[in-house]
Amino acid sequence: MAPAGGLTPPGYSGGNKQDLRPPASLPLLPTYPHGTMAATGNTGRNAASAFRHPVKVASGIIVGGKSIVTEDNVARLATVIQSEAGVYGATAQAMVGWTIVNRMKSHQYHRVSSVIFDHGHRQYASNQPATSQTLQIAREILSGRAHDISGGATYFYSPQVMPKEKDADSVKHGKDIGGGLESGTGVVDKKGAPARNYKPSWANYFDHVAVPGLDERNFKFYRGK
Repeated sequence: MAPAGGLTPPGYSGGNKQDLRPPASLPLLPTYPHGTMAATGNTGRNAASAFRHPVKVASGIIVGGKSIVTEDNVARLATVIQSEAGVYGATAQAMVGWTIVNRMKSHQYHRVSSVIFDHGHRQYASNQPATSQTLQIAREILSGRAHDISGGATYFYSPQVMPKEKDADSVKHGKDIGGGLESGTGVVDKKGAPARNYKPSWANYFDHVAVPGLDERNFKFYRGK
């Protein structure tokens, strides 16, 4: 998982692998399925091969007068969702997906790839193959059948993977990344002790979006102004 969806330094990937149990079921519309854990690699297929049929909707979400429902967009969105939130459940996965689609709306982009590599830098991780679950979530979002549970969120970061106050890596990389320290998030250091983490500068002036049932040690979402 990248530490900050939006202005993210490359090289951050992975996530919480403590529980990889597949979900008992996935609702058609991913609206707060609390406690559901996503499976990783449960299909053995990559995003391109897993998505074999066109999305059967008339138009889906329209950006600049053009539908953004394409096979390529579904496959790429599902890959990002899996890479950023594959083991965190359908709520977190849908939230990550909506940040991308909301950026597409804001910047009038028609391709998911334009958001992934925005401003000449990789903004989102995309190194994990999509699963049947993340493909379904991507289809539901792009088709317009899913409600935007993110409230228009366009940014996120993970407090747990951000630099910590006393980490050796924090000293090496200059500690503060622009937003100062935050506490009370439940973050722990490498020894398991409570720790304060640094946050992105935009977290100080963008609107925080609170999501019921979402563990903010792993994800904090924001709506840009």
